[in-house]
Amino acid sequence: EYFENKLNDLLPTDLKYSTRLNLLESWSYFDKRIDVDKIDKCILILETLKIEIGENNNGWNYQEGYSNFKTLEEKLIDIKQELKNNLFAMKSKTFKDVFKQFIDFPSKPKDLVKILTNFTEDQPMKFTTHTWDFGDLKSSKYQNFDGYIKAVKKQWETIEADLEKLSPNLYKKVFNFLWEKDANIAIGWSSLEGLREWCDSGKNPFEFQDFEQIKNAFKREIEIRKDTMLEDIFIQQRKSLGRKFKVELIKLKGQTFYTDTEKFTNAISVIFSQMKERTEPNIRVEMFGDATQEFVELHIVQDGSESGSGADVMLGETTNGDFQGIKENLNNLCDWSIESSFEENHYRVNYLKSDSRKDIEIVQEKPKGFTHILRFYNK
Repeated sequence: EYFENKLNDLLPTDLKYSTRLNLLESWSYFDKRIDVDKIDKCILILETLKIEIGENNNGWNYQEGYSNFKTLEEKLIDIKQELKNNLFAMKSKTFKDVFKQFIDFPSKPKDLVKILTNFTEDQPMKFTTHTWDFGDLKSSKYQNFDGYIKAVKKQWETIEADLEKLSPNLYKKVFNFLWEKDANIAIGWSSLEGLREWCDSGKNPFEFQDFEQIKNAFKREIEIRKDTMLEDIFIQQRKSLGRKFKVELIKLKGQTFYTDTEKFTNAISVIFSQMKERTEPNIRVEMFGDATQEFVELHIVQDGSESGSGADVMLGETTNGDFQGIKENLNNLCDWSIESSFEENHYRVNYLKSDSRKDIEIVQEKPKGFTHILRFYNK
């Protein structure tokens, strides 16, 4: 179903029925092991698609669609050659393993940040996490608690679908904070008994019971807060490595950016578990930029360490294993790249990118060690 949905996004609506059936037949290969005959079948189907796209492109983005299928066809031809040469254990992979990284849509961290800024810049949702500087409800345009929640609901409806698509995990956290009514599931605006009456009496919602702590906990789920939060995450990772490793933390205090802190922490844990398997003991974690700039970059470097593989091989690492987990955790949260060297070749692999950078870039200067680069956007 995942791949059929991707297909429907790519194909023109008036594509010939017979071609659509053929393509769906090739889709059925995706859970099966790769072989040359199946690849040849897929290439023929893609050739047919390109012809039809060229003939029938009314109301459809021809250039983008043609490019997508051309990329897939070129990759299929490469896979076929690799299979014949028995390279990279290709026979152990399914079509889904290989195709997923080429069919996934680009990461969209800027879109996610734009949504999350509703809790900082845009009224009335801003006031679900910030002090009510408009006075009491009665004298405001909202008139009462229900009027205020109705206004929040209206704003929520403009971002709900996009948030769920970009980050189902963050969507659940925001929904629980704003709309979950069952206090056994989550405590928030819709489940805290007595909050309505408290606010209608003209009092500050964040002075009700422990709602201030609940609000602060929620904010730490959607944002690295401007205190020691980022540094604390890496202090815990440093402890997990043991005394064998030295981890230097540079310019982490006071940094802030929007993210899914649960997913971010998961990705960092995987990165550090990989570093623990290597012998090089010196690790540097450094932040570049601040909240006043378009983006900040987090660099995690294991000095003297190298990948042991070329860029082409490293590009395919996200189809399974640890790198797949890192990519899934960071998708739509940030851009993610690695820099390394192999046999005097220095390169950068861009696994998640929200711009037109190539998947693989040549780096002129040798990296000081195997490096993860996470770019978080502020706007």
